[in-house]
Amino acid sequence: MYRTKIELTVLSEEPIPEGMDVDGVLREGYDGDFVLSSNWLSSERLSREEMAVALTEAGSDPSFFQIADER
Repeated sequence: MYRTKIELTVLSEEPIPEGMDVDGVLREGYDGDFVLSSNWLSSERLSREEMAVALTEAGSDPSFFQIADER
């Protein structure tokens, strides 16, 4: 199980609207008025326990990857 961090830079004429989610930003980058660039930052292997915590912190649930919350 891995956690990968990617930095996304958005260039736009106006600020990104507050509350716009990542999907909206990507749509604007592909079909709209944003220019996107990304930079791969890191990838690290996580234990089942670390993944359970990371999933919870991301607003998901450990069951997403069929692991028990072992915290």
